Amino acid sequence: MVEPKRGELWTLAGGGGALTTKPRPVLVITSDVFSDFDFVTVLLVTTDQTAAFTRIPIQASKQTGLIQPSMIQVDKIVTVHRRNLRQRCGYVTPTVLAKVREAATAYLGFVG
Repeated sequence: MVEPKRGELWTLAGGGGALTTKPRPVLVITSDVFSDFDFVTVLLVTTDQTAAFTRIPIQASKQTGLIQPSMIQVDKIVTVHRRNLRQRCGYVTPTVLAKVREAATAYLGFVG
């Protein structure tokens, strides 16, 4: 059984649906407190470099496991069954995770 942790990047299986037609990286944002749950909440990652407050840049590196510079899409929040997570790619830095939290808080309207 896969055990994803907050801040890790995983490959999400493609399913031919509207969510993803091919395997793609995702960032796990579910709290580790809920690691026993069958479902995990993730943010989709894209190589499209379109700038927006809902997109957090992330570099390709051994740490992230990404092969191209990418963007974490804070406005693409999905919850999937953990069996759809295929492989751990890497992880983001605490600084990147803090930027994700700030953007998600604003996007969801939980500010102030």
